Amino acid sequence: MNNSVYKMLTEGWPKLDKQAPNPQLVRALFSVYGGRDSELTLLNQYLYQAMVLREQNNMFLSELFDSAANDQMQHIRHLGRLICCYGGEPRFISYIGGRGISWSAGNVYYEKNPNRMLDNSILCERQVLKQYKTILNSNILETQPKQLIDRIIKDTEHHINLFNNSINN
Repeated sequence: MNNSVYKMLTEGWPKLDKQAPNPQLVRALFSVYGGRDSELTLLNQYLYQAMVLREQNNMFLSELFDSAANDQMQHIRHLGRLICCYGGEPRFISYIGGRGISWSAGNVYYEKNPNRMLDNSILCERQVLKQYKTILNSNILETQPKQLIDRIIKDTEHHINLFNNSINN
C-alpha cells in the first residue's frame, strides 16, 4: 500500500444526540447525502475510479481514490445518523422543486483518463462543499450537528488538496 492512504485524516467523529424534528433541514441533508452531487455520488465515483486505475496499473491514484471512497462511506454513515437525529429516514434522494428524485448511477463520471478523473472529482467535491457551507450558514444546526458538518468539510477540503497535489505531481 502506498503513502496516499496515510495522508487521509484520522480525526475522530463528534457525538450526536437526538434533535428537534426539522423536515426542512432533513431535505437539505438529503441533497448532500444522496443527490446528484453528493456523498453517495462521490463514493461510487471513487470506487469506479479506483478499479479503472488499478486495471491501468496506476496504483498510486487507485489507492488514493480507494481511501477517499472509505472516507465517503464514513460521511454517508454519519449523515444518515444526522438525518435520523432530526426525525428523518435516510434515503438516497434529493428534492428539486418539491419533487423527490432518486439517486442514479448516471451521476457518476465514467472516465478513464486519470487527469480528467481528478478534475471531475475536484469539481464534485467543491459542489458538495458548497452544499455543506449553505447548510452551515443557515444557522439552524445545533452545536453537535455543526461539529459533524465541520468534520466532514475538513475531509472534503483535504480530498480537494490531495487531488490538486496529484494533478501537480
